[in-house]
Amino acid sequence: MSENIQNSNDDLSSNLCSTSTFEDSLNRIKLLEVEKDKTNLAFQLILAKLDLLTNSTKQNSSTDYPTMENQTLIKQLQNYLQKEVEQQKEKIKSLELDKFKKEEEIKILKENLEENKNVYENKLLKLEEERVLALDEFLKIKEEFEKLKNEKEKISKEKIGFLITERLEKNNLTLLSEEDYKKLTSTLKTCEEIISQLQREISENKKNYEQEIKQVKDLAKEQAEQIKTLTESNVAFNKAEYEAEKKAKELLTKNEQLQIENKDFVTKIKLKDEKIRSYEIQVKTFEKTVTSLNIKIGKLTSELDKLNKVNVKQRSIFVKISNKINSVQNQNSCCENKCINSNISGGVCKNGNGYVNVFGDSTRYPNEVKYGLIKYNNKLSDGKSNNWIYLYAQHPYTKAASYGSDYTLFYFEVKIFKELNSEICYAGIGFEVQNANIFLCNYSNNWGDYQKFEWVDGDVFGCGIVYPPKNDLKTKAYVFFTKNGKKIGNNILLKNDNVNLYPFIGLLSCSGVNDDLSTSICSCSTSTFEDSLNRIKLLEVEKDKTNLAFQLILAKLDLVGGF
Repeated sequence: MSENIQNSNDDLSSNLCSTSTFEDSLNRIKLLEVEKDKTNLAFQLILAKLDLLTNSTKQNSSTDYPTMENQTLIKQLQNYLQKEVEQQKEKIKSLELDKFKKEEEIKILKENLEENKNVYENKLLKLEEERVLALDEFLKIKEEFEKLKNEKEKISKEKIGFLITERLEKNNLTLLSEEDYKKLTSTLKTCEEIISQLQREISENKKNYEQEIKQVKDLAKEQAEQIKTLTESNVAFNKAEYEAEKKAKELLTKNEQLQIENKDFVTKIKLKDEKIRSYEIQVKTFEKTVTSLNIKIGKLTSELDKLNKVNVKQRSIFVKISNKINSVQNQNSCCENKCINSNISGGVCKNGNGYVNVFGDSTRYPNEVKYGLIKYNNKLSDGKSNNWIYLYAQHPYTKAASYGSDYTLFYFEVKIFKELNSEICYAGIGFEVQNANIFLCNYSNNWGDYQKFEWVDGDVFGCGIVYPPKNDLKTKAYVFFTKNGKKIGNNILLKNDNVNLYPFIGLLSCSGVNDDLSTSICSCSTSTFEDSLNRIKLLEVEKDKTNLAFQLILAKLDLVGGF
């Protein structure tokens, strides 16, 4: 029984140790919260440093050399941000490691609490069993005491019987012999000794039983007190366990919020770095573009200087001739009825096939007319067809219109666009004479033996013819083609250049717009000198646009620095 009491004391001491370990965990949680506050302060310091770097970047952007210094500041900002991100990542790793350790400690505490709880429950069950056993033993002692009491009463009755017998025998002594008297006396003594011994045993047993009953009562009282103490400890332990779980959940929630804030901060930094890299790439691209344009301008300027020094006899004279598309070939119209041939600007195909309209009226299409629009309208429904339609200009180019001692160039351009919902589309450009055309197609289709070229929406194709001077009877005129201002394909030498050459455009499910800034489709005889001047002007405009885009990129970089 004393061993049970000692074991109960040991359990109470272990419970106190577990409680102290739990208090240490709570203190560690408070330290982690302080560490979180320090991390937030570090983030604020980073933002303050970013503001300082942004202000310095804005001040340096007003100097004479903004590009190089801005690039240096951007690199410094990237390096600094990278270091700060690495430091924050290390702090996050350390916080996650502490979190993992605390979770392990909490897990161990929970396991210990569960084990102690089970031990206490087992102790209570054991004490209850011991109490039941003590009660059983007490009942047994009580039964034995009753038996002894009954035996004592029986012995008393026997003793009375002996006394009566003794008296009767005394009365009859005279009748007994001396020998019988001795026997009776001996028997009586023996009985008295037995009675005396039984009385002593009864007295001793009574004392022992009373002492044992007292011990059992004391033990039951001590066990009841121990059960009460253990119950109170268990209640306190459960309360402490609940508080620990509550604190642990709060810590986990705060830690998750901190991780989310850190991830958001890292994501913002990455986005900022990506924007900076994108703007740097755009800056480099625009710098290359500006350099390339400067080189082109230099080359064209050099060519212009050379052309200025060329003999006047080798120059072409600029003569502008107004022209427009005004007719459709009978064999290649919308259908057999040639519905649009008599009204090329407003006619429609009565059979529902695809057809072409040429707009040159500023009151009808004011937005497109300054470039001249040739609009192909696709078929209205399935079962109809989009046909290959040939269009011709009003005025031809002729050798008679050239100059006697100068080379003469006649040239026109058209910008090609694909119409919506077109299954297949292609175009042609050139003159009506045989073989003086090219075929513009992105499919496997071919148009006789004509040269074939691919295109995308917005490509500008040009066709020109160069006539030799009238007094040169040996040299023949030739036809050439361009794409976006660059010569393409092979020259086509005309065997007979004393014919009228009408500018030709063929369309199927695509439309054309003139790139020249004159009315409708304009054909003109122009000199190489004048063409160079126009190209230089276009390059200067493109350079100004590029510089403007470059300034916009620098402004965006300033905004990113402010972020």
